[in-house]
Amino acid sequence: MVTAIIGLKEISQRVPNKNFKLLGKIPLFAWVLDTLTEVEEISEIMLNVEGEKLYSLLNDYTKKVKKIKIIKREHELIGHETPMTEIINSTINLAENDIILNTHVTNPFLNKETIVNAIKLFKKNENPLFSVNKLQSRLYDKDLKPINHNPKILHQTQDLDVIYEENSCFYIFDKKQFSKQKTRIFENSTAYPISSIESVDIDTLEDWELAQVIAKGIQ
Repeated sequence: MVTAIIGLKEISQRVPNKNFKLLGKIPLFAWVLDTLTEVEEISEIMLNVEGEKLYSLLNDYTKKVKKIKIIKREHELIGHETPMTEIINSTINLAENDIILNTHVTNPFLNKETIVNAIKLFKKNENPLFSVNKLQSRLYDKDLKPINHNPKILHQTQDLDVIYEENSCFYIFDKKQFSKQKTRIFENSTAYPISSIESVDIDTLEDWELAQVIAKGIQ
């Protein structure tokens, strides 16, 4: 079985009250939580929460969902500068399972089938994995040097080398491996491509506007 770990903050920097905002007909935080509760392989969902108002809201919302556990964030970890790896590290020892899935409520369109298939692949290969965007376009670095193509030879984009972009939608790893290395990506990690809609991450107001359009088409 799998334990999902999610970190949530009451105060967001670029999209005010992001986690509380209604996306379509339900709050943003509920999209991923509702999806995770439907995944049979996930027996436990641990929410590491920063902020009393958010803690109270989540506590009321999840009372009927037995697999969800809410943890108040330790004082020394409060703040926007705290990396997610430290949040996981403060939570992971409380997890009842050895397989950990870390995700975020800002990825509302992640679907059940993707999560189930990713967990199956992890169990089959016994290697950690993380979600990515598969890029097959003409890419340049900050100095405008081509990364995966030769501008003098105009290959079709489908023939270019694939580049993977970490999209932070989810990471699956072993509890013991994380405890030793304190990272979500390891030397033996596998890149797991997902669709562009699933990979939408709400970080800016522009992301929020895009998510509203997608949500209208789904609900």
